[in-house]
Amino acid sequence: MTIRWVQCLLAACAIVPLSTAAWAAGEFCGRDSGEPAGLEAAISKAAGVKEIYRGLEYVAYQDSATEAVFTFSLPAQGPAHPTAVCRKPVRDGDSITLQMVIVCKGETESCQRVESDFKLLNAKMVAAIRNQAGVAADRK
Repeated sequence: MTIRWVQCLLAACAIVPLSTAAWAAGEFCGRDSGEPAGLEAAISKAAGVKEIYRGLEYVAYQDSATEAVFTFSLPAQGPAHPTAVCRKPVRDGDSITLQMVIVCKGETESCQRVESDFKLLNAKMVAAIRNQAGVAADRK
């Protein structure tokens, strides 16, 4: 599976390790957890939330107040569908921690692959932002 969307989640700042609450946590980034379809219905209509990506396999929304990005699988995604992923920056002193929660109701192996794919995407984002921050620091 390829995750084709990469949108800016955070401004250029230091990001520290990621924390992941896997598959069916009681809370979904400050919202009550539930089935992915119900989460998408509620989040897509929430004030301050806008759609930032729509492809064949995924749709993503961003909450302008919390900067959380909510990603939902579409049926074309395959055996991990239905899945909901929330990635939310949390300030920790002078740095930002990216918390991730996954609600995956698909096949177990596919859900594990989704988690691995998002961890990889998160690591790439962290590296890019750290690199960007380093370049900005070198310019001073």
